[in-house]
Order: sequence, then C-alpha cells, then structure tokens
Amino acid sequence: MKQTIKLLFCLICLTLFFAVSCKSTSSKSQTINESVDSKNNLITESNQIIEPKQLEKNIHSDEFNRSTTNLKNEISEDTFQEDKKAILEIIKELNIIMAKKDYESWTKYLTKSSITYWSNPSNLAMISKKLPISGYTLTSLEDYFKLIFIPARLGREVTEIRYLSKDYVRAVQVREDSDAIFYSFKKIDGKWFLKLET
Repeated sequence: MKQTIKLLFCLICLTLFFAVSCKSTSSKSQTINESVDSKNNLITESNQIIEPKQLEKNIHSDEFNRSTTNLKNEISEDTFQEDKKAILEIIKELNIIMAKKDYESWTKYLTKSSITYWSNPSNLAMISKKLPISGYTLTSLEDYFKLIFIPARLGREVTEIRYLSKDYVRAVQVREDSDAIFYSFKKIDGKWFLKLET
C-alpha cells in the first residue's frame, strides 16, 4: 500500500514537472518568436509594427508621390510602373551604347527635334564654350555624343523618374536634398524617346 502511494505520488510529481516544463518552453518559444518578429518588422516610434510587405508598399507609394507631384490624379500607379520600367530599360540599353561609343545606335533613341537642334553649328559652338578643353569646337552631333553626352552620364545610377507632363519625364538619381537629372524622355506615339536638353 505504501509503495502504491509512493508510486502515485511520483507520477503526480512527474506530471506536474512535465506540465511546468512544457509551459515554460512554450513561453520561451513565444518570446523567441516575438523577438524574431520584431527584427523582421519595422517598429515605428508609436510602437506600431509595419511588416516588410507593408514597408515595401509604403516605399513604392512615397516614390509614386515624388514622381507625380506635378500631376496629381492624372497618372495612375499602373501607368507610373509601366513608364518607369520602360524608361529604366532604355537607360540600360543606353549604358551599353555609351560604353561602346556606338553613335549610330544612340541616334535611334533621340527625338527628331533633338537631332535637329544639336546638328546646328551655332548651337554646337555655344555648348563648346562649356567644354573642359578650351579652344575646341564641336562640329557634329557625334561630337556632342562623345564629348558631352557620354562623360556626363556613363556610370551614373538612375533610379527614379519625375513627370513634367503625361508624356514628358525626367530620369533622376535621388540625392539627400535634391534630384540629379541625367535624362529627359518624351513619349511619341506611345514610345519613349530621349530628349536632349537645349
């Protein structure tokens, strides 16, 4: 009888020990999960937790707002994403063209007005005064491409676009206090073309 009571007492003790251990482990597991959750999510000053997907959405929304400041309610987010993708793809192609100094391929991306303006000798003479090489005068659009266009843009990281109108966009490198403008694009018949500044 005494042995049965002892055995029963041991079983009760073991059961209580396992119950407390499991609860403790569960509590520790929850603390670890909360800790991991905190590291994966952004916690704002008001202790609001923002999940990574929500954070990414906010970043895209901020970029959309920056890009369409001049055209509120005129550009949809879908149009913005399509235009940005198309323009950044053109810039990738232009980077390859610039690296090869492929003048003929470059001209295929230009608006007709850009070709006309920068083929004019008086406009080339005017911009020649701003060259770091004194006494040299640009004589052709190809000179402009090699001595003005390429040095100002090759190797630059362009990440965002800015709408001036529905069919006129600038591609920029975002800096802390301002945007560095490297390209302007004009949409003609549904296709984006490079518009050289005049």
